[in-house]
Amino acid sequence: MQLPYRREIDGLRALAVLAVIFFHARFPFFTGGFVGVDVFFVISGYLITSIILADMQSGHFSILGFYERRARRILPALFCVLAVTVATAPFLLLPKELADFSQSVTHVVLFVSNVYFYNNTGYFDTAAELEPLLHTWSLAVEEQYYIVFPVLLLFLWRWKRALILPVLLAVAVASLAYSEHEISSNIYAAFFLAPSRIWELLVGALVASHGHRIRSFPVFAQWSSLAGLGLILYAVFFYDNGTPFPGLHALIPVIGTALVIQFASPATWVGRALGSKALVGVGLISYSAYLWHQPLFVFARRESIAEPSVAVFAVLTLATLGLAYVSWRFVERPFRDRARVSQHRIFSFAGTGMTMFLALGLFGTHSAAFNDIYRSKLDQRQLAIWEDGGPGSAPDTGDCHQQHATVSGDFAERFDACFRKYGKGLIVLGDSHGIDMYNAMKATSGRPFVFGVVQGGCRPHTPPKKGHCPFGDFRNFLSTHAAAVEDVIYTQAGFYLVQDSDGTPGDRDFFKLRSVPLYSPNAVFVDRIVEYLGSLTPYASVIWIGPRIEPHLNALKLKHLAMDCTIAHLDVQDNTDRTFRQLDAYIKRAISANPAITYISEIDAVTFDEEKDLYDCNSVYWSDGDHWTTAGEMQFGKRIYSVLSARGLL
Repeated sequence: MQLPYRREIDGLRALAVLAVIFFHARFPFFTGGFVGVDVFFVISGYLITSIILADMQSGHFSILGFYERRARRILPALFCVLAVTVATAPFLLLPKELADFSQSVTHVVLFVSNVYFYNNTGYFDTAAELEPLLHTWSLAVEEQYYIVFPVLLLFLWRWKRALILPVLLAVAVASLAYSEHEISSNIYAAFFLAPSRIWELLVGALVASHGHRIRSFPVFAQWSSLAGLGLILYAVFFYDNGTPFPGLHALIPVIGTALVIQFASPATWVGRALGSKALVGVGLISYSAYLWHQPLFVFARRESIAEPSVAVFAVLTLATLGLAYVSWRFVERPFRDRARVSQHRIFSFAGTGMTMFLALGLFGTHSAAFNDIYRSKLDQRQLAIWEDGGPGSAPDTGDCHQQHATVSGDFAERFDACFRKYGKGLIVLGDSHGIDMYNAMKATSGRPFVFGVVQGGCRPHTPPKKGHCPFGDFRNFLSTHAAAVEDVIYTQAGFYLVQDSDGTPGDRDFFKLRSVPLYSPNAVFVDRIVEYLGSLTPYASVIWIGPRIEPHLNALKLKHLAMDCTIAHLDVQDNTDRTFRQLDAYIKRAISANPAITYISEIDAVTFDEEKDLYDCNSVYWSDGDHWTTAGEMQFGKRIYSVLSARGLL
């Protein structure tokens, strides 16, 4: 059944897609533009539920017809973008990157890419900016939802219609509660996985189920629609990647979207604004625009040493809208026309396309062909650069060189066995920068007994984003194994220990700006680290190796330059250098209150030289903007160990 057309919903789609595009382009002020996806979820839940209920009331609903409609809507444009992206990737990606990309393709066509990206990256991580298909996680969430939702709705319709609203409301509340719980225990699961997101689609479904009952009050509709638009814009302009999300914070844009859908109409100011010709035009092509923007932005970032300029992203945004119009006009619209493409043909197209992309993805993931072709074109120097796998990639070099994310399981048993064999051991503790340091120490210290208790995303001053961090358990372990531990080295990413002028805690995005300001040390976080390390000093010698100067340049581009032996002078932005030197000096002063902790300035130990310590014709020292490659671990590890050794610390 065809629903009455509402121009304001297409305008709302335009607002959502532009917010997402501007956020990914890092345009000023759109720090919360990622909530555009949540707006899409509510719209989708509303429209699909409205169609299903209308078809049920007319007696024309069928599960097969529902999935035919989804296939017409989702697959043609998706396959078009996938085809272009898959064809482009081999020219821009190195073989290991191409294998990872191929793996993401297989998950996209099976509509489980949200699970893949949950396991392999975070939406706001630096690595996410280089994932051409990251944005498909939201399609996966929707399709997983629509596997179950129509069946549930059909069952309730036939069994007891009065239960539709209570059941949908109960599931939505449970999903929201789960989402809020996961914010504190596993924020990546909260962001990517369907159980913590389906409440947003269900809010749209609830509006569709009973929204018509209160639309007849004009004044109430006027101010409610304004409030709804205000809530959406508040989230777009005032949220950022430090906002715990989705959880309760997602209620702001979700409720805002529900209010606009419920109350906006041509009789309201919001309805007339959203129904303008320009916004409706963008709304019509919003799905294609959403699909195109991420690959374009990613490939631009991969080919640039530093973050591309606002002008570059403005051009890419216009290109996104141009490509979106073309794919909407010549791909989306023809496939939605049942007179041109029958049900049999759309399902055949779906099956053929999914099979083809699945085969391509599996080939790229598991075949050695790309590697063999690429390797045959490289000399030994280039091969060494290409095969440097990045952080944490160096293999363990001895039976008591072991890296652990926690101290659970057989950790104590393995540690005790090494103590009996070699005597007291060295433990490196920290986050992903700790992984760098563990690899550097085991490679350069010459000590046979080095354990790393290191886990990316884990620091004593903040709760973990994913999984369980080892710091409390390690302190308990150390208190019972003090006789077996000689030294504990702690290190972590420095950008988490700074803050902006508003007091917002630091992250990588601070250093992705085109003009980096001077950030100040985060005294609260530094004090928490000092307090934690102080609690270890009764049991072992504790050394804090301070933050490094992080170049935050595109290491993938550096690798290409090194392989071509193209050497250029590349400057780390002045305020980046000054920020980390200021932080280093602050930590030195803060730690002086606890003389049991030894502080080693990594900046002084490494004496970072932009001319020599980014890359050369034989090595790239950075695997991304702030982590070392295995070559970097050796390059900087030797200098750090020489300082430690000269001071008699190791």
